[in-house]
Amino acid sequence: RARQVIDQLATIQPPYGQYALIDYLHFKGSGLNPAENYQGTGWGLKQVIKAMLGQQVSLETFARAATAVLDQRIENAPPARDESRWQAGWHNRIKTYLPPEAVSVN
Repeated sequence: RARQVIDQLATIQPPYGQYALIDYLHFKGSGLNPAENYQGTGWGLKQVIKAMLGQQVSLETFARAATAVLDQRIENAPPARDESRWQAGWHNRIKTYLPPEAVSVN
């Protein structure tokens, strides 16, 4: 099922679907490295795709899932890392995955 989500994302609204997948992969990684997690929860592409399972596949769904995964990362991060300082920038980057007419996704 995860493979179907990736395949559908890669083909919807060219070039936005491919860009979203490629950029997020380079931005936060694959999510396959067990060392890249806080409190047992990762933040890579795998976690975003898992968060989308059971939902309609769309760029908006991808952006919402990515935002939720990164917000969870901030929540789980050690307080000393103060990762909330990056939250606005991360959210802005995720908005670039959407066509201009759909940028209202938070």
